[in-house]
Amino acid sequence: MDLNGLWELWHWPEGTRKASPENLDALGEPLAAQVPGNVELDLFRAGEIPDPFFGRNFFALREFEFHEWWYRKRFQAPKELASQEVELVFEGLDTIATVWLNGRKLGESANMLVEQRFEATGALREGENTLVVRLGSAINWARQKPYEPLNFGPEARDEALWLRKPTHCFGWDIAPRIVSAGIWRPVRLVVRKANAFEQVYYYTFDASPEKATLGLWFAFRTDAPTLDGFSLRLRGTCGNSSFEKTWGTEFNRGHLQVNIPSPLLWWPKGYGEPHLYTVTLDLLKDGQVLDTHEERIGLRTLQLQREERFGERGCFRFYVNNVPIRVLGANWVPLDAFHSRDEERVEQVIDLFDDLGCQMIRCWGGGV
Repeated sequence: MDLNGLWELWHWPEGTRKASPENLDALGEPLAAQVPGNVELDLFRAGEIPDPFFGRNFFALREFEFHEWWYRKRFQAPKELASQEVELVFEGLDTIATVWLNGRKLGESANMLVEQRFEATGALREGENTLVVRLGSAINWARQKPYEPLNFGPEARDEALWLRKPTHCFGWDIAPRIVSAGIWRPVRLVVRKANAFEQVYYYTFDASPEKATLGLWFAFRTDAPTLDGFSLRLRGTCGNSSFEKTWGTEFNRGHLQVNIPSPLLWWPKGYGEPHLYTVTLDLLKDGQVLDTHEERIGLRTLQLQREERFGERGCFRFYVNNVPIRVLGANWVPLDAFHSRDEERVEQVIDLFDDLGCQMIRCWGGGV
């Protein structure tokens, strides 16, 4: 169930009001907030701040670094959802977050860069529900941490040391200082099946035109009283190449390998076709399919040859499928100071890399 779209938003200097999920209406009229979004974009739409990208306007955002932000979403949940085991999934919470559903505290998080999942079973109701998220001041949170002389941030951005936020938001040569907050990626409720894959990871063990070995790491959950009778079935297709294999399992996680004769290998731009296999992994119990995981993967090996020789020419060379590759690369930096708008620009930027002939992208560590 998608929980994106229009939310309500309150804010004030942190600690100046005694707020709770129950008394927000008594603390003033809320702003209209968009999720995914950033609070500064909501403030701009409401006319509370000028355009942060005009002139020196971004300096006026400094005061909001010390605010707390309260989001609220009211929504209807059908009986078939409320009666099951459910997780509340935030793909991005920026950053110091506490989450309540119908007055029950589900948990906290302090990392903008990774998905956060909260157990919502029992808190979700049939009919109307109220979801509240408080985002505390990241700067106030960081200034409570210990700092030692040997631990210092780049260009004196020491507040970045403890915070799991992109470093550019504290100011950079390519970005203004905007220490934002917000529910910056999508939100959804997800039914947690009793029998399902929890993790599936593919890797290429070796690859040549004659044979490739595909590795699989898996983990699944089950409410069965024992682990007897479970098996995995893996199928893959790419053009006229296909493979299929079934394994019995004794445990709910492990490693497996399958040999693929005459594979269609993935190659980088300029060296061949980027062949992708559609691979389907089924979880079976006594021959009955309980869950299915499907994705597209490339069969290829990647190696870095690195040799350093004092006073002589060294080597820093990448090999794909044992073939040396002349790398044409470029740098990926933030697409926007407000990362809720990144997604709409990704394909356009990828097209620019493609137009340059790049096969390698370096993801700058100060971004996301």
